[in-house]
Order: sequence, then structure tokens, then C-alpha cells
Amino acid sequence: MRTNKAQTVFLGVVALSVITLLVSVFQKYLPFFLHSTIYYCQNVIRTLSTQSLPTPTSKLLLISFLLVIGFMGFRLIAIFTQSLKERKQFQHASPPHGELQRLARELTIERNVQVIKNHQPLAVCFGVFQPRIYISSGLLKLVSNEELYAILLHEKYHLDHKDNLVMFLATVVQHLLPFFPVVNDFIEHYRIQRELEADAIATNQNTESTHLISALEKLIKHEPQYAYVGASGLGVFDTLETRIRYLIYKTEYQPKFTIKNSLISLVSLFIFLALSWAPVQAIEFHDLGADAIMTCVSNSECATSCKGSINVSLQMSPIRTSFQNYVPASFASVSY
Repeated sequence: MRTNKAQTVFLGVVALSVITLLVSVFQKYLPFFLHSTIYYCQNVIRTLSTQSLPTPTSKLLLISFLLVIGFMGFRLIAIFTQSLKERKQFQHASPPHGELQRLARELTIERNVQVIKNHQPLAVCFGVFQPRIYISSGLLKLVSNEELYAILLHEKYHLDHKDNLVMFLATVVQHLLPFFPVVNDFIEHYRIQRELEADAIATNQNTESTHLISALEKLIKHEPQYAYVGASGLGVFDTLETRIRYLIYKTEYQPKFTIKNSLISLVSLFIFLALSWAPVQAIEFHDLGADAIMTCVSNSECATSCKGSINVSLQMSPIRTSFQNYVPASFASVSY
């Protein structure tokens, strides 16, 4: 249990750190894409050797930035839309009856178990804030009472530990970080670990592992179970082989992190860190009836001098101003 909590905390810390990095970069550079006029103080020019940015390049950077933001927004909308569509499949579920009702009452989860009419064998813990265990009519016809009991134990583990909420947040993070595909590997590893833990509980509480194994083997012979967003499904195909191998041969699961995803993530991390640490900050001001940006070096002395010299610099020649160290230099106007 402590291992699973440590994995959850580690995954959360990694995701939060990366998201914080992305937010800081976007917050830092977004003003440069939203203003048509940019000024550089002389300290920035001496430090960074800044040169005029060609208009086509500026437009390309702006389009790329908007495409990235749009792509991330589209993926988030797709997640919530898919989740709403999936929710409709369970709206007409009915309370358990017969042997399922007896077993659910024995496990004290009768109120959290529902039956849906579906010829496909399906067992899933679905719902983010109010999760419930849904058993399909097709599964009830396929498995024995012992196998059904093992299935309920497995799903009860996900229900008790609120795995759906964690996996839903992990799915959102996964879609927010397309630049860091290694996060997908971490999430996949975490998901399989949770399934193995649920299997272990299902085979340790007054039931034999053969019942759960036989239930999983029956599921393999049918169509792969649909992977619901943020839900824990018993028969999701990409976890079945690993789980059966562990249950039968006690083969330990070894997480796999692909070299390709690791390299792409390292390159992305290096780029975003470089952008985040670049000694540049933007100061917005009003320039002759329009908003403009003053670019200063990231230190309080430069920023204070730039703010104090903005009004003077707009009325005087840069050479005549008294702020010789932080005189703004006009940058070629870029129209988007």
C-alpha cells in the first residue's frame, strides 16, 4: 500500500512540476506574441545581442504557439466530451438481483453495484466523484458464482481506493503534456500496478486465484473491453496478458520506458528549461495609443529603470535620455 501511495505522489509531483514549467514559459513569452510593437533596453541588447526578428519568422512562431495551445485545448475538450458520452451508457442501469445481489451484500457494496444490459462481458468501476461498479448482463451469463465473487473483489479495490479519480486526472495530464511522452509510460506503469494490486486482493480474500484466472481467460476469448476514460475495467486488453502471467507464473511485472519517449522528453525538458531560465522579462506599457512591450533583463534594477524611463524615452531621443544603462531601443514593429 505504501508503494502505491509513493507512486501516486511521485506521479503527481512529476506532473505538477512539468505543468508548472509549461505555465511559467507560456506566461513569460505570451505577451511577446500579443503585441505588435516591442522595445528592448540597451542592457538586453548588450547581453543577448538581440537583432530584429523578421516578420515571417514572427508569424511562424505565433502560428506555432497558437497551434500548440489549440491542440492541447482540443484534446481536453475531447476527453470531457468522450467522458460525457460514456456516462450515457450507464444511465439506464438497474440494481443487482439474484446471486449478484447476494454477493454484493456480502461485500457491503450492494448500493454501489449496478447492472447494465449489454451482451458483451463487462465489469468496470466507472465514475469520477461517485464511482460505481457496473456489471453487464453478458458477463453474468458467462461467469460462475465463484468467478463473479472474485470480479467483485477486484472492482471493490478500485472503488475503495478512488482509483478512478486518480486515473482521470492522469488522463488529463497525459493529454496536456504531448511534449513529454515519457509521462505516458509512467501512467501506463501505474495503471498496470493498480490492476495487479486489485488482482492480489481478489485472490487473497477467501477465494482461489484460479477463479479470477478463469474469469480473465474467458474475457480474452471475447472482444477486448472498451477502455473508459479514467475508469478501471477488468477486461481491458492491454493489461490482461501481464496480469494472467503474474497470476499463473508469478512473473514480476517490469515497467518499460521506451528510449524514443525518453529522448523526446529530455529534449523538450531542455528546451523549456532554457526558455524558462532565459534572463528576459516583458513589461507592458501604453505607446502612442497602443499597447507595447518593453523587454528587460530579469533583475529588479533593470526592470525599475525601464519602468521609470518609459515615459521619458517616448518623448526623447535614446541618446539624450539620462538612463544610459537601460535606454529602450526601438524594435522593428511587427504586425500580426
